Amino acid sequence: MKQIPSFLMLVLTGILLLNIQTNAQVFTDFESGLDGWTAVGDGQFYLEEGTGNPGNAMRVDDDATGNMLYAIAPRQYLGDWSNATAEDSLFYDLFLTRIGGSFINTSRIFSISGPGGRAWGLLGSAYNPPDQQWRRYVISLNPDDWVMQSGTWEALIQNVTLLELTAEFIVGGEFVRLDNIGITFTPEIRKLQANLHNTFDQGSFEGWIFENAGPVSVQNTGGNPGGYLRIGDASGVISNAIAPPAYLGDWTEIDGKAALNFDINIISHSGPLLDLDFFVRISGPGGIARVELPADIVEAYASWKTFSFFIGESDWIVEEGTWAGLMQQVDELRITVEFISGTEVIGFDNPMITDAPPVTDFTVTKPFIFLGDSTQFRDNSRLAPFEWNWSFGDGNSSAEKNPWHEYTEGGVFTVGLNTTNRFGTTPLQKENLVEVAGITDSLLFADDFSTAPIHPAWTLLGNCTWSISGGTLAQTSNYHVPGNLRGACFGLTGSRFWDDYLLNVDFRSTDDDGIGAFFRYQDPDNFYLFYWREEIGHRALKKFVDGVETDLIADTAYYEKNRWYNLKIEATGPEITVWLDDEILYEVADTSFSDGRAGVYCWANQSSYWDNFSVSRTNMDTGTSLPLTGELPGNIYLDQNYPNPFNPSTTIRFAVQQPEQVTITVYDITGRVVSTLFSGTKPAGWHDVVWDASGYGSGIYLYRLQAGSTVQTRKMMLVK
Repeated sequence: MKQIPSFLMLVLTGILLLNIQTNAQVFTDFESGLDGWTAVGDGQFYLEEGTGNPGNAMRVDDDATGNMLYAIAPRQYLGDWSNATAEDSLFYDLFLTRIGGSFINTSRIFSISGPGGRAWGLLGSAYNPPDQQWRRYVISLNPDDWVMQSGTWEALIQNVTLLELTAEFIVGGEFVRLDNIGITFTPEIRKLQANLHNTFDQGSFEGWIFENAGPVSVQNTGGNPGGYLRIGDASGVISNAIAPPAYLGDWTEIDGKAALNFDINIISHSGPLLDLDFFVRISGPGGIARVELPADIVEAYASWKTFSFFIGESDWIVEEGTWAGLMQQVDELRITVEFISGTEVIGFDNPMITDAPPVTDFTVTKPFIFLGDSTQFRDNSRLAPFEWNWSFGDGNSSAEKNPWHEYTEGGVFTVGLNTTNRFGTTPLQKENLVEVAGITDSLLFADDFSTAPIHPAWTLLGNCTWSISGGTLAQTSNYHVPGNLRGACFGLTGSRFWDDYLLNVDFRSTDDDGIGAFFRYQDPDNFYLFYWREEIGHRALKKFVDGVETDLIADTAYYEKNRWYNLKIEATGPEITVWLDDEILYEVADTSFSDGRAGVYCWANQSSYWDNFSVSRTNMDTGTSLPLTGELPGNIYLDQNYPNPFNPSTTIRFAVQQPEQVTITVYDITGRVVSTLFSGTKPAGWHDVVWDASGYGSGIYLYRLQAGSTVQTRKMMLVK
């Protein structure tokens, strides 16, 4: 077989490329300007005359600050590509001038994306361009030539909203020229739909351009959620974000039916707010309309805030023309991304056109609390809800966005939230979200610190370092306020309604400063404290009243470092008894405080450890014997387990008034199902089930009775 001469191959190649170019239905040669082409990334772009292939070219300069550069196609290249065949193609010419540095591993040459997915074409280093030579890139519209990154090809080509051409290839300095960009079919331009959303999770600007801004970069984390764009401040000018072509065109289909949303975070700032001309502005041949900066922009200081603007005439100020005329063709969408007269850094995330109801989500700051404590619920919903309807599971509700709530009875509570925006209401319910420890059980609270993280029942006070270490609670900082024992590390738990109780805890110190436990805690200035400091041999039972320290009883003693001690403190009425290793150490009477919380304590002691902490009531039956059955109660009833605490088995008793379908389930403290003890029908009467917990670790467990539509829950303590 004869080899085709090289000069003839060049001629044939030129004829082929000319044929592709001649068949182009949408084509840009830059002879009349940029024709709507832009670029995003860390450089700048402009029209350059006389350097094209031939004629003019679009030049893109790289400033080598880390963000990839892509050329962004104007609207005439976008829309419905379904009429393209496998023989149709997409192409452009590129000329690289390499200033310094090596080739990067370019992920792709072409990228198309839309609501239906994202696809890349011509992947890998084999497609790196030569230096100082024109190279034409051509790819067919055969789906076999593309690599799907998300979605499906069939869904993607129904609405292509972004076409990116790679315009950066070097780690270092470079510039490229682009020319003769085209496609061999004509997309069907679609009216704008309410399905646009940029997340910035793909490592690019996704077609957004920033005018008069300082450095702009893609951040992979810290957004709302995921990635976001971080925008620096340029001195003396107002920065704008300019939407990509996907947001432009005929808005008549979304007029009165959708909203423009985006998230702003004023990450840092110095100075007062600016008096801005607009927050959002849209313009086109038929008119100009704007939205002014709302007063609640201050809620975006160091926090993500979603702004939502209904696309309807009543929500906008029409500056020129008419709203109806503007909706027929929107050529530009601008969002102000500078708000401070001094310096600032802005986060920008989740621009979208949407008609979706909210995505409801929420959290609770403290999932385990005691009677007398409040916990806050925080709304984390998306898509700009403006109404909230909370149900706390105890018959109470709230319409606040982030309400505080105090439960008046113990139990495990399911919490619900309905959020509403212009387009609907979305409910969400979280089962067994909050546990409230009541004061009707003999065991008020116990923790053996066997698993991390630290149980949410603890409130840790002071500038201290707390952790679960080797099955103990450890505090390893040297925090203290010299001369003030109230300036210390407090591990606080319990209810302010706890009155008569026995505190039991093991402690160990490898330092020589203060360690101990406190009880009947009212506030940082009012509590009782058992305190032991080896360095000076001081051991005492103290009280603090309005911040004034008094020794109720004290002696001289030195503890042995690295040795475990057991401490018990019983406070019943005015009588206080302290045991150390099961021997009575102190007996005193004091009426300063009759109730309050309890916990562990250290002062300037950077190696303090506690284990097997528990608090139990001293003024009720301990629940170690079977209760009398007697007559049936008036309603379905779940009794306290016995014994409690227990090891390794315990009995759970319940009563039903008529034959019922019954399920008894055990949960751990996180709400995970541990064991189903019974599921079936029980006749009227008292019934017992036994849980053998031999295979489970120490800790608090919940047991739940469901009988018909009635649900009751109690807690129990396994101590090994």
